[in-house]
Amino acid sequence: ATAGSSYLIQFGGWQGGEGTSLVTIFNSGAGVSDCNSNGTIDSCETDTDSDGTIDDCDDDIDGDGIPNACDVDLTAGSDCDADGQDDSCQTDTDSDGTIDPCDDDLDGDGTPNDCDLDQTGGSDCDSDGQDDSCQTDTDSDGTIDACDDDIDGDGIPNACDVDQTSGSDCDSDGQDDSCQTDTDSDGTIDPCDDDIDGDGTPNDCDLDQTGGSDCNENGIDDSCDIAAGAADNDSNGVPDVCEAALFIKGDSNDDEVVNIADGIKTLAFLFAGDVIVCPDAADTTDDGQIDISDAIALFSYIFSGGAAPPAPFPDCGEDPTPDNLSECNATACNP
Repeated sequence: ATAGSSYLIQFGGWQGGEGTSLVTIFNSGAGVSDCNSNGTIDSCETDTDSDGTIDDCDDDIDGDGIPNACDVDLTAGSDCDADGQDDSCQTDTDSDGTIDPCDDDLDGDGTPNDCDLDQTGGSDCDSDGQDDSCQTDTDSDGTIDACDDDIDGDGIPNACDVDQTSGSDCDSDGQDDSCQTDTDSDGTIDPCDDDIDGDGTPNDCDLDQTGGSDCNENGIDDSCDIAAGAADNDSNGVPDVCEAALFIKGDSNDDEVVNIADGIKTLAFLFAGDVIVCPDAADTTDDGQIDISDAIALFSYIFSGGAAPPAPFPDCGEDPTPDNLSECNATACNP
């Protein structure tokens, strides 16, 4: 039989028999199905997606690959990610009512997916669960602040960086004073301490700090002794007390020559108040004092063959017999 065609069925009696008959027509052929058992063969029922399975028996009526129970076209439910699937059929990892494709925080740990190490698989140097790429890197050196020993990249470790510690910085070098040397442990770091070693001598005059000279071994730089009033008559930077007192005995006028002028100079000193540079030189008799006998002894040597003055004579030299006469540091003999 062909659907839509009309057929005439003839009935007949036998041996004069006639009357009314009931005819039942049914499909007994193999391959004919009625999947929903409603008495209508499947080929006569609706198959929306023409896949050979009628809608009543088809798990995916519209053939879009989404089961009817999850197909938003059929459920009329919500579809936040517009993928055609009812949200009720999709995963909600943290059970917060928002399916994973629409949830900024899939696992509900408070960290957005883009920064959640569980989602990114990135690096996490401080083990706080956040991807390092989402954390602050003040000096842009590739190491986030939480893992960076020098947050601002100024070369000073955070623990000693006054920008981080808000501590004191007396020398304004950016370092916390607590990280700097305090040699004498007096609470003031060396760069701000006038007496680094605490010996009572200011750094500028402390031989330990200046590396200068200390001819009299008093622990103070010679330049400070002079500044404090120590004599340096020849202005050579060495206190006179440390220099050899060089002179020529009998050279009263300090011209490095012994002659009559020296005798006259001695007399002028004794009787006219004249000044003698080196009293020890005018002490011709070397008796520790200047008097008329010194002039007489000098004239005797010059004019009558008297004894020559004692050393140092006739060349510059030191006094071999020290006495109470003042030192002769500023003579022509001294360099």
